Amino acid sequence: MLDIIDLKFLAPEVLRNWLTKESKRLIIVDVRDDDFQTGHIRDCFHILSHEFDSYLPQLQQTLLAKDYSDIIFHCALSQVRGPKATLKYLRALNSLREDESRQLDQINVWVLEGGYQAWHRLYGNDNKVTVRF
Repeated sequence: MLDIIDLKFLAPEVLRNWLTKESKRLIIVDVRDDDFQTGHIRDCFHILSHEFDSYLPQLQQTLLAKDYSDIIFHCALSQVRGPKATLKYLRALNSLREDESRQLDQINVWVLEGGYQAWHRLYGNDNKVTVRF
């Protein structure tokens, strides 16, 4: 079974670079709660952390249907909620590997290193990649 040690972390600088490349097929999943309203990464998919379990099947279908190559999860610091959601998603994805004909091994699942706080420190004023309220 997958554990926290199996997670891959993505530096904010790498994600910022990816966001400037239109050819990159990626989605960012923000699992923060009320703090989402203070700002977020542009075009992210938001799910409240306490509702993640109930949205997991829908999220899984949505993400697989869109053929993303990279899925990045995060919370405020990417220490609890983000990694926990990532593990749940990976475990659900692994259960599909036996049933799906699609190459699920080509999907990279990441946790944003340092979470939204690290992102905000670097790119909080960059309107191309960050939405602020």
